[in-house]
Amino acid sequence: MNRALLMSKYALGVLLAIPVSPLLYFQGRRVKKTMPKLPEATGNEGAAGESEQPLRLLVLGESTMAGVGVDTHENGFAGYLARYLSAQCAAGITWKVVAKSGYSAKIAREKLVPLLAGEPVDLVVVGLGANDAFELNRPWVWARHAGALITAIRAQAGDVPIVFLSMPPIKEFPAFPGLVRFFIGNLSVMLAQTLMQEVKKHARVYYVDGGLSPADWENQYAGQYQRADFFSDGVHPSALTYRIWAETTGDFMLENEEIRNRLQRK
Repeated sequence: MNRALLMSKYALGVLLAIPVSPLLYFQGRRVKKTMPKLPEATGNEGAAGESEQPLRLLVLGESTMAGVGVDTHENGFAGYLARYLSAQCAAGITWKVVAKSGYSAKIAREKLVPLLAGEPVDLVVVGLGANDAFELNRPWVWARHAGALITAIRAQAGDVPIVFLSMPPIKEFPAFPGLVRFFIGNLSVMLAQTLMQEVKKHARVYYVDGGLSPADWENQYAGQYQRADFFSDGVHPSALTYRIWAETTGDFMLENEEIRNRLQRK
């Protein structure tokens, strides 16, 4: 999607939001007031499998990568992803999480990426975007921040693969009223489309398109789970969601020849 079309879609969204902006404001305040304040997960390092030269995985991002919704990172995205890749490839993997609730791409670059200094890394996974959507970040500004984040990660971690996860499915968050899901959800879709285009400008940077949809999972596991089972608080993932999300991400990685070869140490 070119910038002119993005600007037009964003402008249309802004125009549509103006008449209902007071209602959006009060609904947003109510959600913020009533949402439970869940802590981040504990234990930001771990390992899966054994090998003489384990792959070193670094997970960076916002609240989902910080494991909000589960007690420890072993039950969050990082732990599940490492165990899944290890089992699929018979590989040893060490992992570390550098993430913080509430961080946008810009703040992650400023405050999280410097923490990677001197950290040996073979693969970086980035989960961001929800906060940029709720801050009403413009798509072209988001693209600039994402590009700067990639450059900053490269400066610290070297020329390793970087995988950006799907944007959060804000349209499906049950804790949010319909207006919030519609306007912020549509902006999130625009940010996802923008990110897909931005990563194409950088070598060995990938975007996982799709694979994060409680609505699809509800159909896939019909009779086993209900929509509420995929959320811990109506917004953040449950342990079930972290597991499914990690496995679908792992499948994407295994289909990527460069990442698969790194996992298999070829």
